Amino acid sequence: MVDLIGSLPHSTAQGNGRCTARTLSGGPCRALPLHGGSLCVFHSPGARERVREGNRLGGLRTARRLRASDLAALDLARPEEALSQVAEALIRGSINEGVARELRGLIRARVDIFDLREVNARLDALEAAKNGR
Repeated sequence: MVDLIGSLPHSTAQGNGRCTARTLSGGPCRALPLHGGSLCVFHSPGARERVREGNRLGGLRTARRLRASDLAALDLARPEEALSQVAEALIRGSINEGVARELRGLIRARVDIFDLREVNARLDALEAAKNGR
């Protein structure tokens, strides 16, 4: 027989099934305790750092979406500089990886458009030279 409760990170098999710690307001904590213990993930000293890191990462992932202000700061006429600005913002933590990917895609699209215009101009010049003979 498989022990489903024992395989879960939280367990309701002990006592009243709730964390034995008190909240900041003095009331009983209503969270489920971690398996094999009497404290929940919020009150267990060993789990606090993991919770903080998870909260930090969650905030970084969802804190910002691509905004017009992200685009306004980029000089798309100079793609190398724009990519450097995106990399610096990512390193500083002022934009998340998703925003950086979106900006990189927009910069790449700008380069592709520029390349296409240049190719079309060269083709026009070749056609004009051929027709002028």
